[in-house]
Amino acid sequence: MASIVAATGLAGCRNDPTDPPGPGGDPVIAWQKADQRGGWNRPYADASIAVFTVLREPVAVALDAKTGAPRWEARLPVPGGALGGGIPPEGSATGVDDLILVPAGDLFALDRSTGQIRWTFTKADDFPGSGKVLVHGGRVFTVGRRLYALDPSGGQPLWQRDLGDRAANPIGAGDTLFVTSSDLVPGTNVLGNGHLHSLLAATGTELWRAELAVPAPGRGGPFREPAVTDSLVLIATVDGRVVAFDRFTGAHRWTHSTGDERDGGVAVLGNVAITTGPNGYVLALDRRSGATVWSVPFFPQSGAVVNPVTVVESTAYVAQFWVKAYAENGTVFWTHGGADRGQPVYLTPPFVANGLVYIGGEKGLYALDPTKAKP
Repeated sequence: MASIVAATGLAGCRNDPTDPPGPGGDPVIAWQKADQRGGWNRPYADASIAVFTVLREPVAVALDAKTGAPRWEARLPVPGGALGGGIPPEGSATGVDDLILVPAGDLFALDRSTGQIRWTFTKADDFPGSGKVLVHGGRVFTVGRRLYALDPSGGQPLWQRDLGDRAANPIGAGDTLFVTSSDLVPGTNVLGNGHLHSLLAATGTELWRAELAVPAPGRGGPFREPAVTDSLVLIATVDGRVVAFDRFTGAHRWTHSTGDERDGGVAVLGNVAITTGPNGYVLALDRRSGATVWSVPFFPQSGAVVNPVTVVESTAYVAQFWVKAYAENGTVFWTHGGADRGQPVYLTPPFVANGLVYIGGEKGLYALDPTKAKP
């Protein structure tokens, strides 16, 4: 992974001097575990354990959430075709009951105490080495070419739905499930037009479907999960749009075209929708109209910022080699990362729990504590 960082020229970037200092300074590292395999995908944490996946190996690592002490490692029998022989991109772990779920082509349910595989769900219709997982309303949802709802106790299918094209990115809100999908160009694995679906989570019954037409095959459509507000569903597309639909009817409300890919997806913080992309800017749009509210560089001479934005309570977290915490008005609460600052080079999106920010780096796994900031 070091070669990836070196190729971008970003490992030694300094903090943007235009950033105002955080209210109490930048966070300190609460704990770290050296791991030359590097972090990969968003980690997961609850009150007792933090689970990371690593790069190029099909391995999940569990650590004590408060101290970073090792708990267990689990090597997964990942199907052929995964990137680099490891857990595929977007294979972020999550937890339900006494299980840790890791999507890695097949969906693996691990005993949270030991890391032993309790059950496996195989999607025969999946692309090799892909898939996401969502826990919502007491069910587990996973995707292949179809959308599946599973019983978490044993992984048995409760229902499955063929959306007519490739399913992706499930997210839940109340009794509703929102899922993206993309057509396949006939005779290829190239993605075409995209769609956004609203479904009843209990049964998979479709409530509405909205189209996200693309300018050319493979050059558009949704890439990350939608963001849901009390009245809207927002989605970012690879061809540079952020599109808002009515949450209950699917009617189009507004479109903001940026001209740059929105690989970082979109997340809602208060009255703004925050998105990132390869131009290196963090962009905030008025969630009601789509108008630009603010736009700031992630760091000087920013490169691509393609990790998804994470919003927890009143803070949006953006990570790509550094991690920054933003307020709704664009103020930077704090920044951490950068080799020339004597700090780690971060690779994964963060996960926020227990007052800590869990994040994987180029050479280790970390928990940051913003409450014990250096002045």
